[in-house]
Amino acid sequence: MPEFREEVRFRYLGVQKIHNVETDVIALAQIPGRSIPGFIKMEAHTLPMLQQGFAWIDRETGHILKIRTELLAPIPEIEMQQLTSSIEFSAVHITGVHEIFWLPRQVDVRMNWHQRCGGELHKYSNYRLFTATIRILPQ
Repeated sequence: MPEFREEVRFRYLGVQKIHNVETDVIALAQIPGRSIPGFIKMEAHTLPMLQQGFAWIDRETGHILKIRTELLAPIPEIEMQQLTSSIEFSAVHITGVHEIFWLPRQVDVRMNWHQRCGGELHKYSNYRLFTATIRILPQ
């Protein structure tokens, strides 16, 4: 979004192939004091966090194929040394819908917290369309 460009630094790093697709690799980092931080809630703490990372963008279509983010700096209040997420996207065709959606295929989260390392791997498939009907009632 153009209104957030002043909050993030971008740098073009070059070309790299991912899954046989040529991508432009962009580095990005939130600027302390200018960026609206995300927040991490752990234990009894809710603390701001800024991120940096990379995006791999299909040179032909402009679709984002992968995003990797990590903490811009450790969060000493909760002994968080690392929080890294890597999201891979793929084209998804949903039955009954004529459009193609670029949705997560895999999300890998890694952390080093209180001198312990861990993580989660989420894999997504078989996306389906759900509908809901609502009725607004007068009060």
